[in-house]
Amino acid sequence: MADDGKNGFLNYKHRVIYSLFRAVARIGMRLSVPLEPMLRLFQMAYFHEARSERGLGLGEVADLFGKSLRTVSSLHNRYRGDFFAPEQELELRRDLAGVVAAGPRTEAELLGEFSGHKPVELAAAIDDLVRERRVLRDGELLRRNPEDHDFFSESDIVARVDGLNRQMDIVAEAVWQRFLEIDSTKPSMARSYVFAGDKAEFEAMMNKVATYIRDRAIEVDEAASQTGETGRRAITFAAASLEDKS
Repeated sequence: MADDGKNGFLNYKHRVIYSLFRAVARIGMRLSVPLEPMLRLFQMAYFHEARSERGLGLGEVADLFGKSLRTVSSLHNRYRGDFFAPEQELELRRDLAGVVAAGPRTEAELLGEFSGHKPVELAAAIDDLVRERRVLRDGELLRRNPEDHDFFSESDIVARVDGLNRQMDIVAEAVWQRFLEIDSTKPSMARSYVFAGDKAEFEAMMNKVATYIRDRAIEVDEAASQTGETGRRAITFAAASLEDKS
């Protein structure tokens, strides 16, 4: 029997999701993580997307998960535990720096913009940013330090995980815009090039591409701050030596 348009799209979107799952499965297999904890981690990630990103209530999440409200409440308590504490602290600092980068703010204004956080949490995050000279005090105003462009340290495991989260955000948006909701007002691109190459040449190529993207991003961002452009753009760059498959 011929497949109708609805079932055709259902199969298509499942294939897109499956392709994204392959990356998770590959890392899980290399780390020898059993299936059960893998499923629990995905459940946690889905809960995070539903609650923190989409703002669904616990009742709506229970319907989405096909679970009782009691079961979902238990997951909610686990989600709010220590597992995500380091990433959440770093995310708050990053978000604060992003707001200040868009324009100077007073601490009172930041308290209003981040009303979902406790004042003591915000004060600690602001003090960290000032101490590390990510943000500068100018009287009552907090300003972006124009000389600071490398916000996170690659040697910090929490920062590296947060950076990975940002990369996955960009990949997810690129997949959505290129495969599921094509929108000409939101330009996106995804390209892969597989080739044989000398190790030294490959490293030089990676460094050159990464440096170009970083420098141009700084220039474009500074130009946008002069014109008042607020559209957020993102580029994530990934390069790796592939395993030989015989």
